[in-house]
Amino acid sequence: MPTLVKDRSGIFFVVYTVNGKRIWKSSKTKNKNEAAKLMWQKPTAECWEQQQVIQTALSIKLCREQYLAYVETNFSPKTYRIYTDFTKRFIEFIGDIPAESVTTLQLEQYKVKRSKEVTAVSINTELRCIKAFFNALMKWEIIHKNPCLKLSPLKVIPKIPEYLTPQNLSILSESIQERWLKNIVVFTAMTGLRLGEVVHLDWNDVNLEQRTILVHSNSDFQVKGGGIRTVPLNDTALSVLLEIKADKGTVFKGQKGGSVKGNYVSRRFREEIRKHKQGSKLHFHSLRHTFASLLVKNGVSLYQVQKLLGHTTPRVTQIYAHLQNDEMHSLVDKIIMC
Repeated sequence: MPTLVKDRSGIFFVVYTVNGKRIWKSSKTKNKNEAAKLMWQKPTAECWEQQQVIQTALSIKLCREQYLAYVETNFSPKTYRIYTDFTKRFIEFIGDIPAESVTTLQLEQYKVKRSKEVTAVSINTELRCIKAFFNALMKWEIIHKNPCLKLSPLKVIPKIPEYLTPQNLSILSESIQERWLKNIVVFTAMTGLRLGEVVHLDWNDVNLEQRTILVHSNSDFQVKGGGIRTVPLNDTALSVLLEIKADKGTVFKGQKGGSVKGNYVSRRFREEIRKHKQGSKLHFHSLRHTFASLLVKNGVSLYQVQKLLGHTTPRVTQIYAHLQNDEMHSLVDKIIMC
């Protein structure tokens, strides 16, 4: 099936595949509708002469523009920003070369360079994004192979997540003077919601009678993984909502009654942590770790915690397995020598 590809000058090319080879023909127009009229015309021998022209036009920068347009249409604004940053950094490293000519060796060299600048986790995230970029180019028949296929991720040493003890959480809550921030901190620690899920929570998704909230994507926000989950409210979380006394719009407002941004909430939380010397490694996401850790330490299974947190796989929830010590003792105590 022929497709349309726009080069950096804005001219559309009609791309055919004949006998396993791609043929490129310039439409000589920047008007997509006019170019589309040529899509169903049978390619002639002169089309083969366009091959070298389009290979030059389809540099990796041009492919990036096409790909980012696709990401912006199909994914969340946050995902779009991530792919924009990562692909830009990679292209600055290798230069504006034809997308087809990118090699696995260049990716390995990029991995070495980034290993001196960021953590292994960050590098692996970048590589996954770059791999997705090249997968899309393969799908669109712009390149023949993905240079990332033989690329191995860096080994990551699992880290035990930082979290607040019930005592420290209580101290922190009492010390926060701004009521709006205190409500967000307490509610997050009692529900395990992600920061974006908290600041985008709408009253339409709150059921006070059933003591539940519905977490899902909407036109302004996309839940990580795209799933839908129902989170039950304990007494503390419910009391926060009852205190706010509102019934429409976003649940959590700022000091002056307006909406709050996630970055601002995160920064204010870090300021409170530093002010009361709770722990230099704690950040807003630590409240989600606090929720999960307290559940596991109180005997809740990892499977149930996975569902409450909205993890798509149990692998992520395994970081809390070390907190099951009491349960593990009861299991090994069943072994008795005769």
